[in-house]
Amino acid sequence: MEPGLTGIAQAWAMTKVIKAAGIAPDEIGVWEVHEAFAAQALGVMREVSTQLKGFEVPDDRLNLNGGAVAVGHPFGASGTRHLLTLAISMRERKARYGVLGVCAGSGQGVAVPLENDQA
Repeated sequence: MEPGLTGIAQAWAMTKVIKAAGIAPDEIGVWEVHEAFAAQALGVMREVSTQLKGFEVPDDRLNLNGGAVAVGHPFGASGTRHLLTLAISMRERKARYGVLGVCAGSGQGVAVPLENDQA
């Protein structure tokens, strides 16, 4: 992605991985979005909606324990912190699928879908 897209590039990564995994957006019970500041999550969700042709992530499925602003933004460990938060939230909610999007500098975005085989 372009460096100017730093912060929201994860939106493209998230939509790409859920499509590749064959998961419908409405099957995802927990969406975990890494953000450095609260408004960033809104931009990511707006772009996710654009990429998924109007699908809007329900508020009750997004960053269930708060995002990085509320829970923590540990330098060099944000992805790990969010991945564990996603897994725990999925277990608590008995959600079958979850997805994590993490942004990084210079327009980078990564994402991972998870499946809870206990749900």
